[in-house]
Amino acid sequence: MSNYFKELTINELYKLFKNKINYIYIAIIFCAILTSFFGIKMLDSTNSARSGYSYMLFSLQTISTTIMPLLLLLFSANMITSEKIFGTIRNILVVGCSKS
Repeated sequence: MSNYFKELTINELYKLFKNKINYIYIAIIFCAILTSFFGIKMLDSTNSARSGYSYMLFSLQTISTTIMPLLLLLFSANMITSEKIFGTIRNILVVGCSKS
């Protein structure tokens, strides 16, 4: 069972990195995380709470609550669509799990 799971995981990771649009999703999420990290560091270094950095962190909160779920939906829809295009979703739904 674990060998089968390992093969499926490797196969899904291969399909994930083969598609070029996924690199764009990963880059956008990485930029948002990196910007929020440096924003918090800058906010801690300034003693004023009324600086423009607090607005930047507020806008990053908006990004993480609205845009990232949309990117996640696009990413998952892209994965399901690629399974449908290659015809592998039919095999997954028909065959099911092996009991051996």
